[in-house]
Amino acid sequence: MPKIIKDVKLKILNTAHDLFTNNSYENVDIRKIGKECGIAVGTIYNYYSNKHQLFKAVAINSWNETLKKLNNVMISDMQIDNKIKSYIELFFDEISSKNGIGKQLFRLELVENNTEIFNHSYFSDINVRIELQLKELLTHKYGDLTKDIQEIDVFIRSLFLLLMRLDSNVDKDMKTKLIVDLIDGYMLKKSDEI
Repeated sequence: MPKIIKDVKLKILNTAHDLFTNNSYENVDIRKIGKECGIAVGTIYNYYSNKHQLFKAVAINSWNETLKKLNNVMISDMQIDNKIKSYIELFFDEISSKNGIGKQLFRLELVENNTEIFNHSYFSDINVRIELQLKELLTHKYGDLTKDIQEIDVFIRSLFLLLMRLDSNVDKDMKTKLIVDLIDGYMLKKSDEI
């Protein structure tokens, strides 16, 4: 009699996440995932056609969880300065906990598909959502940002890229202070121009 496993897809996804996070894409195969979660390899292939598709699902799921956490900061009743700081700290914590999964997927998509990576909806959606949240935080603290909307958009996109690229070995408090000071300095400069 076959064994019945509840939430098979979720179990596969969670196990794969742990293995990819701790061992990298190259050091994990479908057999290892199956062995670790006690699910037959054939069953895994019923849900995911290959390792790349499973890895992509892991990365997307991981980022969706991060976006939920960031949204919780956005809807909290914290004072705006604390909200900005908490948002940035959480972002750094999440990037660190992913152990490069997003970077690995980014690289794989470029190499394997040889396409413009930001045309992929999952990368584009993440970027847009985070940039909109950053814009909302800045608008809440500094007021209407529509006067120089193109320049503000470039600044926010640059902030997002900086958040993604800051070295994970640098102290989180130092990185957070850098980003907060950068925001305050830029917005102070903008207010002087008015």
